[in-house]
Amino acid sequence: MELKKSLSDIHDALKGIIKIEKDKVVVQDANKLRNTADWLVYNAVFNSDKEIKANCRWIIKSAASAMGIQSASIQGLYEAMGRGEV
Repeated sequence: MELKKSLSDIHDALKGIIKIEKDKVVVQDANKLRNTADWLVYNAVFNSDKEIKANCRWIIKSAASAMGIQSASIQGLYEAMGRGEV
């Protein structure tokens, strides 16, 4: 998997897939976005450039939100299990 060298590399690779408008992401092609998620995550985790990492993370969260996907935690379930309630 390829680590991108600049924000413009990331934005160029996402042309026609998402559109970044000020503080939000508009998903233009959800199927293509699903196919690019791997390298976005890879760059969000392993890129040495902090700005690229942060931008990839923002794109992932914003695109997911635009598609109606919300992050969630099952911490409450674990706590209930620990108390013997489940």
